[in-house]
Amino acid sequence: MDQQRKSGTFGIVALVGAVGIASVATYKLVLTDARKPARAQATRVDDEAHEPAPATVHVPDPPVVARVSTPAEVRVVPEVAPEPATDEREREETPPPTEAERGAYAQAVFDAEAMDANWAQVTRNDLTAKLGTIKTPGAAIKDISCRSTLCRVGLRYESHDKGEAYLKAMIRANVFQGTGMATRGEPNAKGEQDVTLYFAREGSPLPDVSSE
Repeated sequence: MDQQRKSGTFGIVALVGAVGIASVATYKLVLTDARKPARAQATRVDDEAHEPAPATVHVPDPPVVARVSTPAEVRVVPEVAPEPATDEREREETPPPTEAERGAYAQAVFDAEAMDANWAQVTRNDLTAKLGTIKTPGAAIKDISCRSTLCRVGLRYESHDKGEAYLKAMIRANVFQGTGMATRGEPNAKGEQDVTLYFAREGSPLPDVSSE
């Protein structure tokens, strides 16, 4: 009987011991399994802390392209001068009048002019007096006559040079208050030359065909 009790007790103790060992083993297993995630997590965090940061790649900005507007095609048309009027064209084509034509025109205008007796007389006397003061050898006064706006003085020169000297002396003497012009004839066999002077009253035109 005691032997059976001992055997039963031993069996209970053995069973309890076995259960305790199993429990200890289980507890160790649980602890071991419970620690594994923490270690794994710690290892992962540590690995992440030591992982190099991703490299930063600098992407350059796209180049700025300036938009240049293409200018419209410009056509340069050469300027064409307008054709001159008919009268201007005829004047350009017409040769200048000869000295004989100038003399004939001035003589015709003077002869056709009306007479202003008072002005003509006073002006003629004044011209005669002033021209008489010019003492140039080789020049002589043929006649002096006046109308209403024009006076005519006929001269004869022994030579062209003496005639030019007389004209210069007359200009210096300021013999007439107005404008003047001269027409020259052809020299004769002796070299003498007739020159006709025309003086216009102030504000009046000269009988010059070139200005028409």
